Amino acid sequence: MKTAEEKMDSLKKKLKSKEAEIERLKEIERYAKQLKSDFEHYRQLSQKEQQRTVNNANERLIEKMIPILLNFERATKHTPVQKATPEVQRVFKGYEMIYQMMRSVLENEGLQPIDALIGLPFDPFEQEVVEKVETDTAPEGSVLEVVEGGFKFRGKVLIPVKVKAAVTPQTVDSNDGSNLKTAPNPEKA
Repeated sequence: MKTAEEKMDSLKKKLKSKEAEIERLKEIERYAKQLKSDFEHYRQLSQKEQQRTVNNANERLIEKMIPILLNFERATKHTPVQKATPEVQRVFKGYEMIYQMMRSVLENEGLQPIDALIGLPFDPFEQEVVEKVETDTAPEGSVLEVVEGGFKFRGKVLIPVKVKAAVTPQTVDSNDGSNLKTAPNPEKA
């Protein structure tokens, strides 16, 4: 039979073994929690990257669709339908419906027309001057005419509004040009 001391030593060994086992299990638990946290972080990054890829693809597609949309818009605005035959009027009505559907789909995806109001100052962030018109009836740098509409996609300008902008007329003195400054002639010096 074992003595009490031997039993105590045996129990101490078992206790140390169990404590070591508990510590090992705690370490495994910490490692599992860290793996779970790392995986969750990776999953979130992966979702963000996937969304960014989808957004970029949508932006590229929508940017390619804008010229088609603008051509439909031009066709619907500049076609004299009133004098056309009923058949041509029906075809034209179909074009208008396609244009409206296409515009609606693109706007639902995030495409927004850029407003450019005549008389307001030119905005270099959303507008592009395609022609400067000398006039004294409008303030310098104000929009005189919208030549072609522009578009944003989710706040980013894809195509700026093309405008004509006012500039102050150049004044030329009509009294023989004597008040015009000329560069000195180096040969006379």
